[in-house]
Amino acid sequence: MKPSKWILGLAALEICGVGLVYLVAPRVMMESNGLTLTGVNDAHLVRAAYGGLFVAFGSLFAAGVVCARMTRHALVALAVFMGGFALGRIASLLADGRPPGAFLFALTTEIAFCALALWALSRLDERGT
Repeated sequence: MKPSKWILGLAALEICGVGLVYLVAPRVMMESNGLTLTGVNDAHLVRAAYGGLFVAFGSLFAAGVVCARMTRHALVALAVFMGGFALGRIASLLADGRPPGAFLFALTTEIAFCALALWALSRLDERGT
């Protein structure tokens, strides 16, 4: 399997997995991060913004694995998705200080996936293969 497919496959598993947990158990996920959901609005926001969006992007990454015409688009989406999260975490580091280790690990994986997606994009030809 080509490196781009491995990168997208691993990202799809991670993002879909996390998204599904946010959809099914938003309180558990937020409490594990030290946050408390206090009502319907909070749960709704977490299920939509984290659960639904993560599953949707994870599905796009998976589509890039199984459909060659989608590979380039999925890699661009992966770079933007992970790069955006990394940018936000770096801004928070500068503005708010050092977060717990789990967040620093997430930053590391986001930077790695963004860099890997950009690397894989640089290796694709005009047909996206």
